[in-house]
Amino acid sequence: TSGGLAQGFLLTIDTGPNAENVLINSVVGSTVTVMRDLGGNNTAHASGVPVTQVDTLHLNAQGFQIVANAVAKYLTAYQVAPQP
Repeated sequence: TSGGLAQGFLLTIDTGPNAENVLINSVVGSTVTVMRDLGGNNTAHASGVPVTQVDTLHLNAQGFQIVANAVAKYLTAYQVAPQP
């Protein structure tokens, strides 16, 4: 149990056919309130099942390049010509 939890994080509770995605609504002390029914099996989970944080924006090298190219293309429309 390392790291921290915060509002807006997505978590996957359990694994396999019992896996369920939830969104953290609030964290107060050791109490975490979540919104359920975001995908997966909306069911009870046994104590001690794995809980993992979902990386909502994971880009590999190719993904970063696609985003960089799109931003560069967008910004070229706003380029200012050098003044003489």
